[in-house]
Amino acid sequence: MEADLTSLQSLIPTKGEAKLLELLSYEESTEGWEDLGIDDEVESSRLYMPTGYYLIRGVGDIDQSAADIHALILDLDRKQEWDQMYVEGRVVANLTPAARILYQHFSAPWPVSHRDFAFLSYSKHLEDGSIISAGFSVETPLVPEVSGLVRGEMHMAGFILRQVAPKLTRMTYLVHIDPKGSIPTMVINQTQKKQTQNVSKIRNYLAQH
Repeated sequence: MEADLTSLQSLIPTKGEAKLLELLSYEESTEGWEDLGIDDEVESSRLYMPTGYYLIRGVGDIDQSAADIHALILDLDRKQEWDQMYVEGRVVANLTPAARILYQHFSAPWPVSHRDFAFLSYSKHLEDGSIISAGFSVETPLVPEVSGLVRGEMHMAGFILRQVAPKLTRMTYLVHIDPKGSIPTMVINQTQKKQTQNVSKIRNYLAQH
């Protein structure tokens, strides 16, 4: 186990930093993006990727500090309260104060099998006060596959929190995954549009709590 944790920790300064830069590169890019409209004050768009799947982007303002939003996202005990697709999850290992290995299980519309992911999540506070966090799949014996679930691949998922005022943050949410298995295109498209609404779900949850 110790050797595996050391191997995972070695990904932080290499792949972890690269994923943060990749997120930032897509924050305001425009070339090739398809506009999916505005719903509940969240601007949604998608970009077709060489993997054959879309990179999804949702952008919206939240009347909370970046630190408070970040704390909510990190809190797995509260995730089911704002993400209805989230079934369960756990922190598998804390690699550093800013990086951890996570396991998360998500529901899917019938008759599609549920998906789960094992991934490294890495957060960083930027000099301008912004907070950026990126996740990407890892293979580790610490998270064996679960019977009845399809293990998806997270190419990149995360968020950028730009605090534009003491209690106002612009959140950009980005996700690029391969759900694996056989899923109808219609179901994938429906799920993608819903994913961008995590911005409004977080906004609404924090407004009520």
